[in-house]
Amino acid sequence: MKIALVSTQRTWGGGENVLAQLALGCQRAGHAIGVAAPAASAAAEWASKQAGIELLELPGRGRGPAAMWRLRSWVARTAPDVIVLNDPHAITYGGVALTGLGIQRVGVKHTCFPVRSAWKHNHLVERVACVAEAARRECLTAGVHASQLEVIHAGLDRLAPTSDETAAAKSLFAARGEGAKHVLAIGSLLPVKGFDTLIEAASRSTGWNLWIAGEGPERVALETLIAKLGVTDRVTLLGFRRDIGALLAAADVFASASHREGLSLVLVEAMMAGTPVVATPVGGNGEALQIEGPGVSPVARAVAPADPAAMAAAIKAALEPSVANAARVIAAKDWADEHFTIERMTRDYLALFDRLNSIGSRSRAA
Repeated sequence: MKIALVSTQRTWGGGENVLAQLALGCQRAGHAIGVAAPAASAAAEWASKQAGIELLELPGRGRGPAAMWRLRSWVARTAPDVIVLNDPHAITYGGVALTGLGIQRVGVKHTCFPVRSAWKHNHLVERVACVAEAARRECLTAGVHASQLEVIHAGLDRLAPTSDETAAAKSLFAARGEGAKHVLAIGSLLPVKGFDTLIEAASRSTGWNLWIAGEGPERVALETLIAKLGVTDRVTLLGFRRDIGALLAAADVFASASHREGLSLVLVEAMMAGTPVVATPVGGNGEALQIEGPGVSPVARAVAPADPAAMAAAIKAALEPSVANAARVIAAKDWADEHFTIERMTRDYLALFDRLNSIGSRSRAA
């Protein structure tokens, strides 16, 4: 099978991580892969470094008439069996550009933000793959037909940092003081990620340092908050990092304070790494955390969003060397290793592609 994946995003985020994982998983399963993305984008840079993956660089932001024409010409020439449109703009522009070519189009709903256009999800793609049941509910609320929707939880490779990488991460943390505990947060610096809550939690606590890996438009605001709360000696903005696996292995706790999530892959990465987790059970994260009731999870400590006091208390509790904490870590790792793997995600997507192509073949025969 030939599979093409389309992104219109310039930077790297959770959606682009899913695209990369799906491309690699399908390639390992023996399928031919192509990626279309804006020139100089993070997705294009990633694809250019992957052996055997064809890259189409789209002009501009990948969203205008020139990009649409180039995408349509590429697809008409290479004739993939299915197209994955990996973000809302890809669904809009890619969906229109590929109309009439007879190729199955699959859109992806990564977030739990409200759907602005049910029409395009109903008419510009044959299916919408939702990364979590919570994302599916947002689609249904907006008027997307239930028959259009599939839930396919995101998956990823197990991170395997080298001993040297882990040692370097531990040395980085130790520079803040021997004996202190280290709490790691990861994500784009956006208001929805709740990093301000984590910084305020740090200001209410002692005995642990907060490290935030990621870049984004909220950096200056977060730097201002860190200075205002007087925690410049305990809170560090690390910027964009490529050593996430090593940082997770070196951290004592992973914390996520998001207000909305589709399904956070860094949360899953932390579970796979065996790092204790404190997180807000929002959107698809509630499914990953197996929430059994308000704040009750067998794999993590769950905290409501925008509550610095509760976050501080949960982090303090997660840092304790208790039997209950050890049991949560084991349960989280087992659950993530079973359900959120690249192999399981790939199987689910390939099964969807086969069903769509079978339907398409019957329609053409009729």
